[in-house]
Formats: sequence, structure tokens, C-alpha cells
Amino acid sequence: MDIFSLIEENAANELVQKASELPMQPTIMDIANFMGISRSSAYKLVHSEGFPAMRLQGLRRLIISKKLFLDWFVKRMQETGGELDLAS
Repeated sequence: MDIFSLIEENAANELVQKASELPMQPTIMDIANFMGISRSSAYKLVHSEGFPAMRLQGLRRLIISKKLFLDWFVKRMQETGGELDLAS
């Protein structure tokens, strides 16, 4: 196994570990920590079109499903070839 394969495997294992530690309804800060982005970037992200968050009538708080977030995250990583491009 070459060094790049080892690095890639370790990164994948770390991502799986981080995903398992997410609560069932992650907060914006949980999303920021998971993705390694700032709080303000996470706020922009969760309010962007296509992000799986919902606001229940009468509540200010956004509801984020762990499963829907992880599905969205994996799809986004596949579409971008593993690059986190927060602009798109």
C-alpha cells in the first residue's frame, strides 16, 4: 500500500468516526465542526438551496436530520470528486 492510499484510508476512517458522533439532530455548530468550516460558513450553508434543513411553523430553530444531512454530504462529495466547495 502506498502512502497516498494510506492517507486516503485514514481520512475515510476519520470521516466515518466523525459521522457516527453526530447527534440525531445536529446543530449548526455540529455541522461546522463535522465539515471543518467556520460558524458563519455553516450558517450560510444550512440556509442555502438544497440543504436538508426545515423550519417548523412557529419555531425559529432549524431542524436538521442526521441521516438527511449525511446523505446530502455524501452526494455532494461524489458530485465534486471529494472537494468541499461551499460556493456551489
